[in-house]
Amino acid sequence: MTITKNCRSVKDILELMDQLRPDYYISGQMIPDGNDNIVQIEIVRVKGYHLLHQESIKLIEHQPASLLQNKIANLLLRCIPGLRWDTKQISELNSIDSTMVYLRGKHELNQYTPYSLQQALKLLTQCVNMSPNSIAPYCALAECYLSMAQMGIFDKQNAMIKAKEHAIKATELDHNNPQALGLLGLINTIHSEYIVGSLLFKQANLLSPISADIKYYYGWNLFMAGQLEEALQTINECLKLDPTRAAAGITKLWITYYHTGIDDAIRLGDELRSQHLQDNPILLSMQVMFLSLKGKHELARKLTKEISTQEITGLIAVNLLYAEYCQNSERALPTIREFLESEQRIDNNPGLLPLVLVAHGEAIAEKMWNKFKNEDNIWFKRWKQDPRLIKLR
Repeated sequence: MTITKNCRSVKDILELMDQLRPDYYISGQMIPDGNDNIVQIEIVRVKGYHLLHQESIKLIEHQPASLLQNKIANLLLRCIPGLRWDTKQISELNSIDSTMVYLRGKHELNQYTPYSLQQALKLLTQCVNMSPNSIAPYCALAECYLSMAQMGIFDKQNAMIKAKEHAIKATELDHNNPQALGLLGLINTIHSEYIVGSLLFKQANLLSPISADIKYYYGWNLFMAGQLEEALQTINECLKLDPTRAAAGITKLWITYYHTGIDDAIRLGDELRSQHLQDNPILLSMQVMFLSLKGKHELARKLTKEISTQEITGLIAVNLLYAEYCQNSERALPTIREFLESEQRIDNNPGLLPLVLVAHGEAIAEKMWNKFKNEDNIWFKRWKQDPRLIKLR
């Protein structure tokens, strides 16, 4: 007996979905192929009815049904956010309560929005306290701090210190943990300790050559170092292993903007929105900015309305303010200057340079640029590649 027993048509299935309100559904169609058959599988997100994935699976005569079931299960794990987790990591947690807190924290981390990262920080900190001898929460917490720093919602210097502390703690529990080694590789290379970072990444890759985590950290590292072509290739490898990883998708979008230009970035942004990142406010704010740079102001304003006000902080606020400048020119400058005055650590935040350039002029922006360059500011490496700052190079 199945819930689709009485479904005789597509109309019946659509009515059933309206009753159950699932987030995703999978459909299949059998197509004859000589003596065999091909099953064409489609995975669709109900919201907006977006096709996430389409794949054909060949059925050989007398092949056990379990083989097809396993292939479909793997497709679901690969294509649907929130279904992927490392059972080995979870088994190390010492109670069902800590396991549930960890899974909730990881879910929030993977959503990759300002609000979700703040929730992840609370949950993963709680999990570390509940299960202090488990590696997974320390690694997730280290990534959370790095993500919050990147997003401009946590003091960057303190975030780096915290991330390193938690990654080191994970290696103390298991000095061969590939995720912890990858995190330390990223942290060390961000701090310009390239030899140490390279060795750590090499060891992490040897221990876990097919890891979405390691691919993401290494791609992030290459992006920060300005090796855009290599970064794009590595991030693509990560997304091939885990297409639902929001942070990797966002990183790919930034790399595309820097490396191949705004038109490619807009196309990629539309593609990501049609797949797994439809409501992600970081992605939406980037698309708003890109569209505004291209002069497509009405479409940009329409997208802005889709961003929740509770998410407009840090990098999202910066993106939207820059878009407002593109749309309204000098009329937007008082709002931008007010925002910059409210930022407590403007002298330690290269991510504000695009706004400083339009609000205060080339001379002041160039002074900040040289300061970041002379101090070897670890986040400056990422922002100096921004096409909007070409005047300062």
